[in-house]
This record gives sequence, C-alpha cells and structure tokens, in this order.
Amino acid sequence: MKKTEKNQRQIKKKCMRTNSLDNIVLITLCGISLIIMGIVFVSNDSTSSNNMEKYLQVQVSRGDTLWNLAHKHNTNREDIRSIVYQIKKINDLETAEIYPGQTILIPTS
Repeated sequence: MKKTEKNQRQIKKKCMRTNSLDNIVLITLCGISLIIMGIVFVSNDSTSSNNMEKYLQVQVSRGDTLWNLAHKHNTNREDIRSIVYQIKKINDLETAEIYPGQTILIPTS
C-alpha cells in the first residue's frame, strides 16, 4: 500500500469520527433545546391560568347602565371608566347601551 493511500484512509477515518462527534453534539443540543422549550411552555401555561379573570354573569334590569353596574361591582376600587371599557370589550359592545333582559359579563378579579 502506498503512503498516500494510507494517509487518505486515515483522513477518512478522522472525518468519519469528526462527523459522528458532530452528530452527537447536534443531537444533544436539540434535546436540550426541546427540554428548555417544554419547561418554558409549561411555566407560561401555568402562569396564564393563574392570571385568568373571573366574570360575573349579570342580567340587566330596567334602569341599569354600564356605569352603575361597573360601580356596583367595583371591588378593587378601580377607575370606573376602565371597568366600563372592560365590560364593553368582553361583551363586544360598541356603545354603552344595554337593555333589560340582556345578559352581560362583568370582570370580578
């Protein structure tokens, strides 16, 4: 066997070992990335469920307005304008008009 053939075989073996090592490193990094993404996903999911607002379902009576319902259910002493805005947004109301018999959701967090 000539020296050049022997050198070429040694180079191929080194390349194959390097490729195998690269593959192992790549697979390990992918695994670690998947574990980290899983942890982040689970932690975000649990914190978002803790921050979910609760709603009170209220049937509108004669004479009720969004403003007086917001004031009546304002347990955190928030700005009434903010509560009215939230009620409109939650219930897909374009205006502050509500009608007797209508059921609306009011945030209670």
